[in-house]
Amino acid sequence: MQIKYFRGLWGMSLPTLAANLEAIRAGGFDGVEMGAPRDAQQRAELRGLLDDLGLDLVAQQQQRDRAAGTGDPHMVAAVEVEVNLAVEVNARVVGIDQVQFDTRMAADHDG
Repeated sequence: MQIKYFRGLWGMSLPTLAANLEAIRAGGFDGVEMGAPRDAQQRAELRGLLDDLGLDLVAQQQQRDRAAGTGDPHMVAAVEVEVNLAVEVNARVVGIDQVQFDTRMAADHDG
């Protein structure tokens, strides 16, 4: 079993994403926990920085349509958008805030 140590980006105050990620790497961490950016250029920058620094990512995505209920097709589509953003930056793990999947939904969307 391999244990990896991740540092959340929240609370870091260096002026650039690159500087914060470099500090995380210099601190001996294996990766960072943060949200995948919605902007495509920012996602490309993040992906490049993660690759260059050898850091893994735990993407903590916010489900933005909180009005939809669990199982609502519109909510499922909103979550899918967030997961796809995280996949673009090669996230190891994706956490979705404000969403509770049940087994029927997971079975309907596997593969």
